[in-house]
Amino acid sequence: GKKYYGDGLALWLTDARAHRAGDFHGSAETFRGVGVVFDTFKNAETLSLHKDVAVVVNDGTRDAEALLADASGCAGDVRYHEARADFSVASASRARVVVGRRADGDALEAVVSLDARNVGAFVECARVALPAALD
Repeated sequence: GKKYYGDGLALWLTDARAHRAGDFHGSAETFRGVGVVFDTFKNAETLSLHKDVAVVVNDGTRDAEALLADASGCAGDVRYHEARADFSVASASRARVVVGRRADGDALEAVVSLDARNVGAFVECARVALPAALD
């Protein structure tokens, strides 16, 4: 069959005033904050740690392997290719990222939900507490 390759994308919420480019999904791995990574390719070197959607939190001291080992996230049907029979912009996956106070009002959290087929049925993928530096 066909082999589909890709990289993905990431959303970074950090304490930096400007983007700090690097090799960890486009960011320096020593960021302080949270990243939501949509990884569409299972790399051999991190296969055992792979999540299609990973939420990583860093205080600026952790490396990529530690971030991935502790990542919250899920397997998500987010890989599409125009040659696939089920490819359609109308049915492409959607993600929702909500940042806000936890129900107890004590701290910030990020909640990532996926709607795999764009039918309005979001399923929670990850819920993580955010560092105080982002508060």
